[in-house]
Parts: sequence; C-alpha cells; structure tokens
Amino acid sequence: GVVGEVEALKEAQPPRSVQVRCSAAMSSSQPCHVLQLPGSKLRRLQHMAPLEYHRLRETADRREMRHACKSWLEKDSEIRDADRSFLNDLSQHVRYLSVSKGQSLVSTEEESVYVLRNGELSTERGVRTVGQMVSTKECVAATRCDLLQFPGAVIRKLLAQYPHQRSILEQALGGQLANM
Repeated sequence: GVVGEVEALKEAQPPRSVQVRCSAAMSSSQPCHVLQLPGSKLRRLQHMAPLEYHRLRETADRREMRHACKSWLEKDSEIRDADRSFLNDLSQHVRYLSVSKGQSLVSTEEESVYVLRNGELSTERGVRTVGQMVSTKECVAATRCDLLQFPGAVIRKLLAQYPHQRSILEQALGGQLANM
C-alpha cells in the first residue's frame, strides 16, 4: 500500500529540510521512499488532473492546519499544560471557524468546545480572550474572531482515553465540562 504524508511549502519560502517518518505499520524490512514534487510538476498536475491536484492540496492544507493547531495549543492556550499526546490527538479533530463582530456562535449540532485564537467573545461567563476556552452553544463575537472548534463527541472520546486530562479541561472551561 501507499502511505502518504505531504509537506507543502509556500511559494515565498526558501528550500528547507523536512523530516520524513515512515509509518510504524510498515515493517522495518520495507523501504520508505520519498517523492519530491517540484512546483513545475505540481502546476502540470493542476492542469492535467485537477481533481488529484485538489486532493493533494487538501491533504497538505489539512496536515498543516493540524500541525499549527497542536503547536498553538501547546504554546498559547489555557490547556498548554495538558499531556502532549492528548493535545496531538485533539488537534487531529480541529475545525477552524471565523465569525464576524456581533455574530452569534450558535451550534445547531451537539455542544462543542472552542478555543479563541484571536478576538473577543461575550459569553455568560463574561468576555473571553485569546487562548481561553468556551463550551457553550451560544455566545456573541465582541470583535471578529478566529476559533478552533472541537466537537463534543471528540472531547468525550478523548477524555475516556485520557481521564487524567479532565481536570485541566474542567478548569479551563470554568466547570462547564459537566454539561457535555
């Protein structure tokens, strides 16, 4: 089978080294191959097979988004002291969400946990600022906001797997975790 991991570079970035990890599922006797796709080949792929190019870009974007989420959670969020494995698993389920000033954050789905990346939210607990968490179906953006969203089902599943992380989340959410 083919195991893929995509590392994309932005156009303006100079060349850099990239760490490549072979899947742990592969036996040590199987070689790990790295395929390099120069920009000219990607542009050709874009014109010749737009669907394949789109899938490749989505994979690269999703991987970059998850990596950025994990890094941000470890450095700038209220749960930065949580277990690194927990944060890694949590970042695999991130959804990015942007809301405009005055827009309500109303979830028609089940409860979600949000981490504020920038801006301010008004909630029943007062104003929430960068790095703080919200677990509510309704709050209003006091300014334009970018948030990380984690579905309640994911939080419950991860807390079953990492029960010792409950107190960290409970403290960050000000007791609202019990509502999930």
